[in-house]
Amino acid sequence: MANRHPKETELFADLEASKVTLSTEMWAYIYSVISEYLTSTRLIFEYYKELDEPVPRVDLLKARDYVVKMIEHFKKIHYPEHLDSKDLKLVKIIQESKALHPAVKELMGHYFGNDLNFINLAINDVLDSDIQGGMTKEYSERVLLSLTSITDFLEKLRYATINIETVVDKIRNKLQFPLTYLSHLDAHKNTAVIDQDKLTRCCDNLKEIKDLLDKCK
Repeated sequence: MANRHPKETELFADLEASKVTLSTEMWAYIYSVISEYLTSTRLIFEYYKELDEPVPRVDLLKARDYVVKMIEHFKKIHYPEHLDSKDLKLVKIIQESKALHPAVKELMGHYFGNDLNFINLAINDVLDSDIQGGMTKEYSERVLLSLTSITDFLEKLRYATINIETVVDKIRNKLQFPLTYLSHLDAHKNTAVIDQDKLTRCCDNLKEIKDLLDKCK
């Protein structure tokens, strides 16, 4: 997990003072693309933590694919100067990324970039070795800490760079966890390992979504 940035307080204060915001398109891209892979990766490591077992190679391969995708999309935001994208959906994102506030770039590079690099190295370290038993519980817990660190940072950055959450933004945010977790359960077909707290969180999120939709009537 990345150490706390020595100037984090000052950088977030700078964002607030400058009234820096990221567009709805930028956050939609982060939450619909990056966070989907982030949540899927977390669920793999949380699943084996609950079982108190090492993460097997077959699931490490899946996690590595997710992490590679996250790094790829992170670079599109953080290093837009290296892109020559013909994808029209990315044009606005790339334009906005080129004008990112220095504090946003600094914080994203420190927390998002460093943690992703660590996770990628940790997974490859196991997959490239002759160890057949997968990633140890101790090592996987360190990876899980970094995944949680990224999630926490994105939430903190979101609330620092958006003034008013629209109903659509809230629904998208609330839907992410239930969709990913329930898909994960369906893929494993093992009701014995259902996490009651996560299931309750899914139900709570879905209820909040219903309440938000009711307000739109």
